[in-house]
Amino acid sequence: MNRILAGVDRLLVVLAGLALVLGGAFALAYRFGVPFTHDWMRHMNRLWYYTAPDQNWWPYALGIAAVLTAFAGVALLATNLSRRRTDEAVLDDNTLGTLTFEPSALACVLAATLSAAPGVREAKAGARNQRGTPTISITLIAEPGTDIHDLTALAERTTRHLDESIGPVPLATRYFVQYERPERVR
Repeated sequence: MNRILAGVDRLLVVLAGLALVLGGAFALAYRFGVPFTHDWMRHMNRLWYYTAPDQNWWPYALGIAAVLTAFAGVALLATNLSRRRTDEAVLDDNTLGTLTFEPSALACVLAATLSAAPGVREAKAGARNQRGTPTISITLIAEPGTDIHDLTALAERTTRHLDESIGPVPLATRYFVQYERPERVR
């Protein structure tokens, strides 16, 4: 998810939350007899609200509102569910050419290398854009008796080696650790 999309999502959630909280607070204030709510409700034309659904324009207004909100919902859903595939990262660019690599291919190599580490049964890795930064996410599936400090040291060594290998290329790494269940003794 990029920063702009995350900002739009947060703004929509804040606006919807404020509308619901303010509407609920007004209803509670009216219910408990707060004077300004009763004064405001006296100025409201209740007859208009009661007869609006019977007007000729009501179905059209309701249909337009339904189509617009459905379109906005589908557009927001489509942008949130879009693929966050990483682009090629540039290692070097000069007059001789451009040297690039695929972060997803690098993630596969890291997973294969980490799978061979002691205490690790399996490693899975993938590359995605997380808020504008290419990120390699690595899941280590560890044997039940493996010490978490050993896995932390392994992750730190791998990240340090990766940083030395690719240089100043902005690439984040994220590690997840899952322990397999110990075998049951019968």
